[in-house]
Amino acid sequence: MRSQPQISLMQELQGGGNTYAKSTKFFNRLDWNINDKHQLAVRNNTIISEASHMDRDQQDFRFSSMAFLQKNNQSSTVAELKSRFSNSLSGNLLAGFTAVNDSRDPFGDPSLPQVQIAGRTPGTTIYVGTDREASIFDMKQRTLELTANLNWNIGKHTLTVGTHNEFYNITYGFVNAWNGRVDYLSIEDYLNNNPYRVRGAYSYENNSRPYIEQQPGAKFNINLYSLYFQDEIRISEKLKVIPGLRADMAYLGDRPELSEKTRTAMADPYFGNTYSYTPLSRITNNYLNKIQLSPRVGFRYDWNGDQSLILRGGAGLFTGRIPMAWLAYAFYNNGDSFGGFDQKADQKPFVPGSNPLAGGANGIADFIQQNGATINNPNSGKTQIDLIDNGFVMPQVLRTSLGLDYTTTSQWKFGVEAIYTKNIKDVLFQQLNVQDNPTYYGYDKNHQQPVYSGTVDQRFSNTYLLSNTSKGYRYSLTASISKSIADQLQASVSYTYGQSKDLSNGVRNSMESNWQLNQSLVPNNPMLANSNFDIRNRIVSTISYNKMWAKAGKTNVSLFVSAQSGSPFTYGVVNNSIQGAPQQVSLAYIPRREEAVRYFQDNAGATAIKQAEAFNSFIDADKYLSSKRGGFTERNEGRTPWNVQADLHVSHDLFVSASKKQFITFTADVMNLTNLINKSWGVQYFSPNTFNSTSSVGLTPVLFPPSQNPGEYPLYQFKSPGKPYSIDYYGSRTQVQLGARYTF
Repeated sequence: MRSQPQISLMQELQGGGNTYAKSTKFFNRLDWNINDKHQLAVRNNTIISEASHMDRDQQDFRFSSMAFLQKNNQSSTVAELKSRFSNSLSGNLLAGFTAVNDSRDPFGDPSLPQVQIAGRTPGTTIYVGTDREASIFDMKQRTLELTANLNWNIGKHTLTVGTHNEFYNITYGFVNAWNGRVDYLSIEDYLNNNPYRVRGAYSYENNSRPYIEQQPGAKFNINLYSLYFQDEIRISEKLKVIPGLRADMAYLGDRPELSEKTRTAMADPYFGNTYSYTPLSRITNNYLNKIQLSPRVGFRYDWNGDQSLILRGGAGLFTGRIPMAWLAYAFYNNGDSFGGFDQKADQKPFVPGSNPLAGGANGIADFIQQNGATINNPNSGKTQIDLIDNGFVMPQVLRTSLGLDYTTTSQWKFGVEAIYTKNIKDVLFQQLNVQDNPTYYGYDKNHQQPVYSGTVDQRFSNTYLLSNTSKGYRYSLTASISKSIADQLQASVSYTYGQSKDLSNGVRNSMESNWQLNQSLVPNNPMLANSNFDIRNRIVSTISYNKMWAKAGKTNVSLFVSAQSGSPFTYGVVNNSIQGAPQQVSLAYIPRREEAVRYFQDNAGATAIKQAEAFNSFIDADKYLSSKRGGFTERNEGRTPWNVQADLHVSHDLFVSASKKQFITFTADVMNLTNLINKSWGVQYFSPNTFNSTSSVGLTPVLFPPSQNPGEYPLYQFKSPGKPYSIDYYGSRTQVQLGARYTF
């Protein structure tokens, strides 16, 4: 048994639990009509804000020490010159500068680790200690923007040529888990300080927090250039065609150094069994810095020549962006700057007497040193590297649309629209230090879910690679109806059906988290599945009524109603991987009824037969899980209940001048009016994102000490996990906001 942990539950309970948010906003604008041809506008937006941050939901409980103060300060100044040189020639020139500072200050000791304890109920987690993403976090970004456009009308042509450029200077002062991440498989293991998994990072140069804060791990410049041309062609009175071409380039000058470890990385003798990639020794740092062309064309056809029937649509390529944080990780996780530690007790026991909860000036580094690494030597211990594949470019999609709008003589408006988007260049995350020589559990007759053991190169803890993929698509179909009666009544309703498929959602700020939390049977070769942003069904309706009083002013009453099918989530194993990989989630095999008993063993609580009966009853009660017997769960195939909400807005303008140009507006907004009408209505459901919307199937693998059932079946313990989703208690309540504004 190890020494008692130095972070006790009672200490955490005594922590402060107050939350607050405050912000100061400034908006300044200067308009100058230089003459009848040129107008200059200069505006500045400045926001100084700070707020306490603490996520809680029904699956994850965080003690107050996990909270931190998030500071967001930004100032943006833009100057825009608009010019009309003649009736046919006009343009604008825009220059802007933005400064952003984001930082986090932990409420507790920044050197204490983030502790994750598996709760009594499968799929639940208890968090104590200091948030791993707050112990060292200070981001500074400076952006210069230059835009110029020229518009020229020539007969049937309206030509637009322009350029938009952004120049970024980024200082990314963040170290993921400098304080460490310590996982316990049970509350008892925590009380006995018997950790299962410990992760962390440390600087080879100087691992003290003040030094790292003064010497950020990533400082780099990246420029985004774009040129575009468009021609709006009036082919006839009815038909308008708009072809265009855009060229984009993301230019990264200074690049992360490729360490000698990367250049001499060992090759996997089992390469290609279940996944493929660019071997580390062939990585050349040749990515971005390429022109990406995006041709496109749109059209608009006035069928009857009176705007009553409009056919519109288009197709084109569109280039997007990636979070700058992904590039920052490649700078500071280069193999020579920071060491990386990721060890599980069932793969390599921790040194007796070493305590991952001790904290101290070096964060988790002292514990890592106690377990065999010389922390000031890049050639001792292991390191994590984050790499970008050869030829990687910014995301790009092909998007097509077709719509029809019809307006009757009585001003009823009907519309239908279809949009289809196909990925040309999306993102894919892989972890390459997993030896591709898997085995398979006894139930996996078709070898769909490999179980890995061993690493490719012992010098690395984890090796992450960001690359492109062309897989993935999404589409949506929308129908709408609207009606206006003069200036008094406006009403509309629309229905959208859509689907979205991808390999990886890319919603995390690091390559590591994007990979570790991406549910897949083969983590390095994920299959196409529902996206986290899969909408499926949505109904939106608005109605607005205006009343002009003879003397009392003007009143507006508006009602907004939204009904959306539930958000997707994944059924599986949470905060554990049954595949031997460093992932934190796993898809689950749902055994046939008679097969379930092979998952369990007799214990003091119940026999294997009783445990199997309880598990089968849980599966039978869920429509989706019962349909997967004899197969595996899939990413984002579960759904929360529908979210339905109505919001009411009431405003009244009280005129204070005869010209009605000066007035006082009183407003009242009732958010979630639905819940005010009936306490059972307006409930907002969601799936927590801590483990990328993964809900436990109630199975907890027995990993430490490692155990297995006969016939190469994994050994589990079962307990009903309860509902697979959470309720937003704050968003499910009625909220009222009152306001007043003076216009002159």
